[in-house]
Amino acid sequence: MKPRQCQEPDCDELAAWGASKKQAWCQNHAVEKFRAQGLEPLEPIEKRTTFTLTRCLTCGCEAHYRLEYALSHYDPEEKTCRACYWKIWATNAARYRQRSRVDLHQVQALSESNDYEYLGPLTNPSLDNDPHHVRCKHCGRLSAERPGDIGWGCGCQRRSRRTASPAKIKEPKVLFKDSDHDALKWWDYDRNAASSLETATLKATREASWVCPTCGHSFVETVRRMTDMFPRCPQCEQRRMAELRKERNHFKNRTVSQVPELLAAWADESNPEEALVLNNFPLRRFRCPEGHHPRAVPYTYLKHGCPSCRANETRIANQIVADEAPNAFRLHPEMASQWHPTANPKWDVRTISPGSRRQFTWLCAECGHTWMDSPKGRSYASALRCPECRSIFDSLAYHHPDLAAEWSDDNPKTAWQIRPSSTIFIPVWVCATEPSHVFTMSLAARSNGGMCPECSEHGKSRVELAHYQSAQKQFGNASSGRTFTVGSDLTKRKWRIDISVELADGALLIVEYDGSYWHRNKSEVDARKSKALLNAGYRVVRLREYPLEPLPIVDDNYFEISVHSAAPDPDRAMDQISRWLG
Repeated sequence: MKPRQCQEPDCDELAAWGASKKQAWCQNHAVEKFRAQGLEPLEPIEKRTTFTLTRCLTCGCEAHYRLEYALSHYDPEEKTCRACYWKIWATNAARYRQRSRVDLHQVQALSESNDYEYLGPLTNPSLDNDPHHVRCKHCGRLSAERPGDIGWGCGCQRRSRRTASPAKIKEPKVLFKDSDHDALKWWDYDRNAASSLETATLKATREASWVCPTCGHSFVETVRRMTDMFPRCPQCEQRRMAELRKERNHFKNRTVSQVPELLAAWADESNPEEALVLNNFPLRRFRCPEGHHPRAVPYTYLKHGCPSCRANETRIANQIVADEAPNAFRLHPEMASQWHPTANPKWDVRTISPGSRRQFTWLCAECGHTWMDSPKGRSYASALRCPECRSIFDSLAYHHPDLAAEWSDDNPKTAWQIRPSSTIFIPVWVCATEPSHVFTMSLAARSNGGMCPECSEHGKSRVELAHYQSAQKQFGNASSGRTFTVGSDLTKRKWRIDISVELADGALLIVEYDGSYWHRNKSEVDARKSKALLNAGYRVVRLREYPLEPLPIVDDNYFEISVHSAAPDPDRAMDQISRWLG
């Protein structure tokens, strides 16, 4: 996305990042936004949503914060710096309870176990709930955390959604009349218009008239409420609730000894004459005819029977469904793919619930590590796909194996440790078609179809490609579409270059082709780009189509050639450049 103008009033600078709807500022004003929140940026601000290293102007603590996070603090009394905030919070909490010193060795061990590098306490003495300075071992983010928060690990290792349950797939809209839902039997054809039935979907929020097939009661309810689970009649529901209250009143103050069914199954060590049927605590021990000894609330056991027997019935039903659909899993497919093929002989992965707490053995195909954990445990907070190689769920390698094949070894993380939407860093890629093409591109751009800029012809005119081919023939090692980052810390910017050539003396030649149509009102931008490249030590040549005016640049490393779109001559232009280089 191209940067737009800084949205600070009376500022003519370009914004430091692209934005279509949200606000964007130049580096200087973005820095001022941080300073207004009591933070001094220590590195260029890439985007409002990326973490920037800052130093607190009050306590001096260095930590990473998003500009968006800093701007979200509307309360002037609340410190954006988490070190300051938690110090104040802990002091206020001390009014209500006594605080004690913490064992720093325990805090350090806690940090290490949650993949943090412990940098030290931020208070002296360090009391409970005081913040500590830590650095994530994976993303390198500095933060001020309380011991209780350290136990959750860094946010980069937690996924934003549960991947233990199957991913939701957007289903096409289904018309209510075309479904086989039970609510169709409740539709009131006399009161509802014919067009309503013809157009209503299963998820429609419009109201309609319904008739209970049991009692004949007519009522109004939305289609969605009637189709979400099973249709309910308000009159029948009132009757059912009244019967339930009557039944509970019947058992009120009754003991287990007064209910023959419960007394026959009683296997608890306590006296049944003292155990109330409706008491939820403690759970009582029963013995079912199948020999199970569950602990349950007496009333629940009376109403629903043995939970172990019901679980067996559910397991059998799940097995029947699994046999009918061999490729269907209740677990997320990525988690199911790590099911150990031989270490779980008594269980069928197709029947395992995402919320199961039972321990199973898992196998990481990438590193060969095996370990035991429950599906519930694997879906809770941690995003780790494998605890050994630190791969994560929903990784780039899982969703885009073709992109993972172009992942450079120079990146700080592997393709199994990063998500397709991550903005932690801009990765380096190695073109699968031509390995000599090494380029940088954001994960979002690549996930949305971004290709090697040198191989891709998208966004390149025919005449530009012709000049690139001529440069290849003239110099032998020309590149097309490479991106260069130039400028100081606060003015650093990336520029896409039409043609770049590595010269024999080690210098870099930049060739820009300025079409008269696209560059007719861009003299200022072209000049700024050329000066930035010259200041970086590059030799710059601009091929400007007639009638574009020459740029006001005087520099020994700058050369400009006037070309004509009606009669392009790439070879002649490259000869002129070669003679200029000497």
